[in-house]
Amino acid sequence: NGILWISKPTWRVMYLDIGQGDCAVIEWNRKAFVVDAGPSYETILKPYLKQRGIEEIDGLILSHPDWDHIEGLLALSTDPDFHVKGLWIADAASQNTEMRNQVEQAVERQDGWIRKVKAGYQLKQDGFMLRVLAPEKELGDSNDDSLVVQIEIEGTVFLFTGDLGTAAEQQYSQQWEAVDVLKIAHHGSRYSSSEGFLKSTQPKLAVISCGRDNRYGHPHKETLMRLEDQQIVWVSTAESGAVWIEPQANSWNFSSFMRHKQEKEAVN
Repeated sequence: NGILWISKPTWRVMYLDIGQGDCAVIEWNRKAFVVDAGPSYETILKPYLKQRGIEEIDGLILSHPDWDHIEGLLALSTDPDFHVKGLWIADAASQNTEMRNQVEQAVERQDGWIRKVKAGYQLKQDGFMLRVLAPEKELGDSNDDSLVVQIEIEGTVFLFTGDLGTAAEQQYSQQWEAVDVLKIAHHGSRYSSSEGFLKSTQPKLAVISCGRDNRYGHPHKETLMRLEDQQIVWVSTAESGAVWIEPQANSWNFSSFMRHKQEKEAVN
């Protein structure tokens, strides 16, 4: 009688469907990181963390303090059910808002660390690397001063771009390398994800985090056309629900809530 061992994936990157906003949860080697968190904390983010058995957050990453990126981080950092060890924020005066100060204070109350970082900052651990690519120098706009992080997990490279605009992309994109998965900036706005930026990052998959029928019309058709011109596979939380990526053999694979639901229904 052979025993079938089903090994648990060693890592997972989950782009939660929180509506009009950004939120990703990265799990690696029993560590957990949260990149931005907008609305739906009580209904989406908190239940997900509970379901995954996560009680300690090894680091929060805040791209910039717009409501649709910070609201859930404030709720998480003040929730007694979780312990937040630290917070990475952009070293940029344009982001110094009252709400960001509240998140910093909440983390400090738990004896957590605060790191104000710029391009060049790195955190390296065996099989994991976090690199800050922006801001390099302040542009004076909270969106364009977004904290942009590249995270590499066991060889798979993810890029989180906040709400970076085209002007900032043009400043930086020549220095940026190809990635596996790109979180599309600014929820798929036409004012981000320029052709040059997409050519330099060459993602195999682009994830767009936005709300169904949102009032901004995100993702804009111009952005989708640029992705299609570059033959980049894209998926949006508005259409597909949550999107997650896990290792598979010597590569990685992405799944989505809708795809999962359809497969389950087909089996039943």
